[in-house]
Amino acid sequence: MTDLPTGWTLTDPEDTTYGTYVLRQHGVPMAGIRLRVSTVFTGGSVTGRWEWRGLSGAGEMSPWTEDGFDDFDDAVAAAVGRLGAGLWTIEQVAEYLGAASTGSARKTLHRLAVTSVARGPGRAGKSLYDPERVRAARDTAPGQGHRTDLDA
Repeated sequence: MTDLPTGWTLTDPEDTTYGTYVLRQHGVPMAGIRLRVSTVFTGGSVTGRWEWRGLSGAGEMSPWTEDGFDDFDDAVAAAVGRLGAGLWTIEQVAEYLGAASTGSARKTLHRLAVTSVARGPGRAGKSLYDPERVRAARDTAPGQGHRTDLDA
């Protein structure tokens, strides 16, 4: 997953402390992400599921474990969503933008080229947005009534 929220990094399994991919927020280890192998076939191919577990930096959530992700990026997104309390839901974005509805906020985000950085855990997990990206995009947006056809 290359599109992590600001301040988040993902290190390779060579990290000798944890032996898994380590998701860090501002340098603090928040989650360890690894592949749980369920079957090894002849020829070396494996089937399995990605899982993550909270680490000491996650505070009260450190014992949390979630698995069953078929894709590594989904496991990373779920970990960021679970641990990234600083991320905004579309409702929070709409409130910040002063949008009349969440649909209007989504259109504004699309127009400003702001994409979600994670999804909340579970099947019904909501898209989560980095507040710094939302603020920066809003600050650089042209004002109401700006006509781009007149720009030369």
